[in-house]
Amino acid sequence: MPAEKLIEQIVEFYTTIINLLVTMIAVLGIIAYMYIRSSTQEQVSDQTSKYFESEEFREKVKIRVNAHVEASLSEGLDLAVGDIAERFEQFENETDSIVQKVDLIEKKVSQLDREETEGLEAHIGEQKVEDEGHGNS
Repeated sequence: MPAEKLIEQIVEFYTTIINLLVTMIAVLGIIAYMYIRSSTQEQVSDQTSKYFESEEFREKVKIRVNAHVEASLSEGLDLAVGDIAERFEQFENETDSIVQKVDLIEKKVSQLDREETEGLEAHIGEQKVEDEGHGNS
């Protein structure tokens, strides 16, 4: 065998070995990636399910929900109290207006009553004078 052919066969052999090793590394890399990925997903799933089932998580959720509910209720109560105060003020204004109108009606009735009483007294006085005038004749 000539030297050139021997060198060619050696180069082909090492090229084949290199290609085989590169292919094996690629396959092993893919297998390692898949294994690591599946095991980490499993661990993450286990840890999250343990955390969500833990008393610590429940307490944190309870505290946050209570804080949110209290804030919402407080805001709602503030709005309700403000609305009630506004309505009470309107009621007071309407009541004051009604009281003023009743006072005005009382004054008018009192004035009309006085006028009627004076008119009645004057009428009675005229009748007495007429009766006395008829009684003297």
